Amino acid sequence: MSKYNNGPMIKLDSIPRNEIDKALDEFSEGSEGLRFCLSIMWSNGLKTAACCSGHESSFQEAYILMDDNVDIYSYLSDELLTSDMVSISLNKDNNQAIHFVGTRKDKEHFFFTLAKDIATGKKQNANLVRNKIGRPINQEWLVHGFVYSMLRDNLQKVGPIKRIKLATLCKQLNEGSMEQQRRVIGDCYKELASVQTESKGFWK
Repeated sequence: MSKYNNGPMIKLDSIPRNEIDKALDEFSEGSEGLRFCLSIMWSNGLKTAACCSGHESSFQEAYILMDDNVDIYSYLSDELLTSDMVSISLNKDNNQAIHFVGTRKDKEHFFFTLAKDIATGKKQNANLVRNKIGRPINQEWLVHGFVYSMLRDNLQKVGPIKRIKLATLCKQLNEGSMEQQRRVIGDCYKELASVQTESKGFWK
């Protein structure tokens, strides 16, 4: 059972020094990139409040939410601040957060890039940060994520042959790059449209 990654936010100061490695393992959810990034942040005095590796699917956002009054934005490189697969935001308490989407490989790359950005120090990036705050994640990726969710939701509502088709499309969306997703998105729409017929008992 997880001791630290079990729902309520855990303050870094409340974690005993001899359990830091355990906490990193649990918070990172199997992501080497997130684990390394958190360790770099913590060793540089940048306290975090919450995080997620986005491990459930390519369409689950990965994010790191910073603790009160912690500035992470000034460390961000042009690569992160100009990518439409990255967003930055402020919560209701003005805590800074950074979000990533993409395949597992993409998210790992972003976490390692963020760690490198911290290691290389603060940047002259005020204008880029100002323009980035509140800008949405790539809209096409979000649409593909919605289609992926629809496919998954319908897996148990169709017959066995169509279920295999939907599962295959789910896999292709989840594991594919944007270009690979574009090649199958038309088939996804066709299969979702046909589910209406399938759900009425016309098994194919």
